[in-house]
Amino acid sequence: MSARPILVSLLLATSLAMVLVPRQAQAEVPPKVFYMGAKAGLHSAYIEGIPRYDSQGHQQAFRTASAAVGFLVHWRIFERLGIEGGMYYVGRGYEQRGTIYGVPQPEQGAPHASNDVVMLTYMQLEALVSVLPLGWLGPVAPRINLGVYGASLSRSNLNQYDTNPVSHVPVRSDTLAGFDYGAIVAVNMDFDLDDLVMTVEFRYELGLADISVDPEVVWLNDTVGVRVGFMY
Repeated sequence: MSARPILVSLLLATSLAMVLVPRQAQAEVPPKVFYMGAKAGLHSAYIEGIPRYDSQGHQQAFRTASAAVGFLVHWRIFERLGIEGGMYYVGRGYEQRGTIYGVPQPEQGAPHASNDVVMLTYMQLEALVSVLPLGWLGPVAPRINLGVYGASLSRSNLNQYDTNPVSHVPVRSDTLAGFDYGAIVAVNMDFDLDDLVMTVEFRYELGLADISVDPEVVWLNDTVGVRVGFMY
């Protein structure tokens, strides 16, 4: 099932919190207006447009685990409004089980391993608007991030896990676009730790760029995940 319903769920959960939490619970805003920090996390990734089922109706394509790590800057412009930028090393892709179908063919020929992961690694820049709909509730503040990303493909491998040893075959560079872009929606929970702010983020990234160079197909990156960061 596509991760896109996560977007609706996040927005509904935030709206419900705005209604249920009393306004009088708000506390003073931490005095700092500019933060730097780092985030890291795990994602569940897929490439929309890859057939999920073979001709016999057996599921052959699945989401795969990937990771992200990087740095961020956050500027609080007003009490409840800020902007955030970041640069991250991000993994995307999907898992293929059974005979390969619709996968960019590697330079060394088409493999037929039964458990393969197409792993795409991007260097990603993000620009986000941050909204604190409830302000600070004591040492805690729920926050919504909305924005865009642009990502440059830095590495692409077809990892064959049913071979011994595990093989990492480069995907042909002429089968994939070198640039991706898309939209980000995220719900954060910020925790004031005096000299630090810890943030836990649930995010969905909706790819808007066709990463396939084949005019007959459209492939869009689809990522949902969790990141944890510290800002100072």
